[in-house]
Amino acid sequence: VALLMSTHWGFDFPPGSGPFQPSVSQPNGLDHGLVTQREALRNRYRNAAHYVDGLLGPWLAELDLTRTLVIVTGDHGESLFDDGTLAHSSRLSEIQTHVPLVMAGVGVPEGRTVRRPTTHADLLPTVLGRLGYPAPVVASLPGRDLASSTAAPQCALLVQSKAESGPREEIAFVTPDA
Repeated sequence: VALLMSTHWGFDFPPGSGPFQPSVSQPNGLDHGLVTQREALRNRYRNAAHYVDGLLGPWLAELDLTRTLVIVTGDHGESLFDDGTLAHSSRLSEIQTHVPLVMAGVGVPEGRTVRRPTTHADLLPTVLGRLGYPAPVVASLPGRDLASSTAAPQCALLVQSKAESGPREEIAFVTPDA
């Protein structure tokens, strides 16, 4: 497991290595002026992602995918004012809740795309399914094996407890048919 924090708030990358310009210096989430620097803030995020890509690319190229399972995902999206907010954990929006999930390697059908909603709870059954755990064990876990063509649809509960103004709580149930 590797947790790479460069694309998390602050969007860190080595000085002078960011190809996307202009880019803001270390952002302050309390700086209301960032809304006027939206493109430069977006470029800082793009520079951080470019840095992570540069770290992962050579490492992934060396892996033997017949013996390895690779999963790349994120824990949340960053708004960067696309939904009217600055970062994350502020709104139950597509920008903040839709994250990439890419898998390659042992037991993962090449080119398969899952087009229904998924949840991070699907990761454990997916990994254990690739490791050859018995189907009843995998089926007993929360989530579903995303690499299995027989995965039963489930619902993912998403809870939002913050609001832009006022004490409001939003709850959404997302079904595979949504």
